[in-house]
Amino acid sequence: METVAYILYTLSNRGLLLLPIAIFGTIAGVSYVLHLRKRLTANEPAVYGAASNSGRAKLLIARFVTGLCIVAIFGFLAFSVFNIFRPHLVDGWLMNAVGARANAVVTNVEATNNRHNKNTVMRHDILFKTADGTPVETYFHTWDFNIYPSASSVRYPQQGQQFRVLYLPSYPTTFLILTEEDSPYSKQNDCGDLIKALEAAKIKHDFDPKDPKFKAALDEAAKKVIDAKCGTTTVDGNAF
Repeated sequence: METVAYILYTLSNRGLLLLPIAIFGTIAGVSYVLHLRKRLTANEPAVYGAASNSGRAKLLIARFVTGLCIVAIFGFLAFSVFNIFRPHLVDGWLMNAVGARANAVVTNVEATNNRHNKNTVMRHDILFKTADGTPVETYFHTWDFNIYPSASSVRYPQQGQQFRVLYLPSYPTTFLILTEEDSPYSKQNDCGDLIKALEAAKIKHDFDPKDPKFKAALDEAAKKVIDAKCGTTTVDGNAF
């Protein structure tokens, strides 16, 4: 199962490259399968006319195999498209079942020469220890979107920040950043969202202080920030 998770993880990390390959492979694969089925069923009328049991069995097998191939081809295409919007969702689920957890820290962050969505792709070097105490030094890029659970928006841990990772014991450099574990990184993410919600509630309340709904929403947002013990934090370069 770890090998399957590793393969899916690798494919997810190559999502943008995987899609055009999947489209080309789907066209070529379906064309070949249909051609193969045509050859395998070329004598279909004669077979049914002769009422041959062995011939009918061969036809059923041919139909089943070609149908299975077509399902697999379109399944791979669907996975490639889905991976663009929710990377590491499928392999993350599998890694969560067979993987292990560890505390990690970002040792260095530096810019690369690549860009994604007009933003510079950053390389984050990290360090963690496996369950047997073996240190693992590896890295990820900001276009890997190696967050679990998968999310539409991503905040990455910065230099010196500790966080939790989910890794494959047989492939320890294959890892995902956990966002729902108890760590300084997770707390910053939670506080960032809570503080943004508080700021939004405050703007609405300032616009119409007499509206009881805005006052209640502001009080509730403030209570959540206090309960989470957020205080002053910095998220994505913005201070609150």
